[in-house]
Amino acid sequence: MAARMPNSRPQGSADFRKVADAFLSGEGLPFADVLSAERIARVFAKHGCLFGLHGVYTTALVVWPFLSQVLRDGKEASCQAAAARVVSYCEQAGLDAPTEDTGDDCRARAKLSEAALHALSNEIAAEMEQAADSTWLWKGKYHAKLIDGSTFTMPDTPENQAEYPHPKTQKRGIGLPIARFVAIVSLATACAMDLAVGPYKGKETGAGGAAADDARQLAPRRRRRDGPLLRFLLDDGLAPRSRNAGLRTQTSASQIGLRAPTVGWSVASGWASTIT
Repeated sequence: MAARMPNSRPQGSADFRKVADAFLSGEGLPFADVLSAERIARVFAKHGCLFGLHGVYTTALVVWPFLSQVLRDGKEASCQAAAARVVSYCEQAGLDAPTEDTGDDCRARAKLSEAALHALSNEIAAEMEQAADSTWLWKGKYHAKLIDGSTFTMPDTPENQAEYPHPKTQKRGIGLPIARFVAIVSLATACAMDLAVGPYKGKETGAGGAAADDARQLAPRRRRRDGPLLRFLLDDGLAPRSRNAGLRTQTSASQIGLRAPTVGWSVASGWASTIT
């Protein structure tokens, strides 16, 4: 019999912001203390995109400040601030420091491989999932995953327009390129286990359309990696609709590419409410 999962109230971003600010408050590059240069080199080498072996800007020395920029905002997220942090880190570590020329930092950052960053993130998330205490797991044994998606905009450049063209619902020359994404997030660790990104083609691609197709592709991939103790909770927006009533209905996991558990869809907004 399906067990009902209570709805949780949104906590907002205040607590996360406090943790992030504390982590980023130190001098230099805080990610250098938690993400080793050896791991970065191994993953990027595997994807054939390791660079900077004999230069100042090694791959790790580009990844570390880039991640810090993602978590910062305002002036602290600028290229100038990132370049200054690289110089500070090198001076503290006794390494040859680059100049604070933002051009060098930006050119080096352009070499970062999206595929390698994706693999690096997935690897770390998988390790954290395996290390999760049993008290964090659903019913003490199930590795529950939350599947949800959204959209984001980006600068209106020819390159972005080519890969993420304006949807038919948007007039030409108006608005920014829009991408949609679907992510699988661990209920135990809050890590993003996997992610799919594609062009946005209208409302239906963000809820139950192409976004649901992405979920179908991601779910079996996690199933193969995580084994039989995996359970999925899908956001209501990705649930299939009843042909007659237009409502989300309880659906078997096979409809998103899984063989075992049953996933229940919630008619109300929010996470799917039942699993077995």
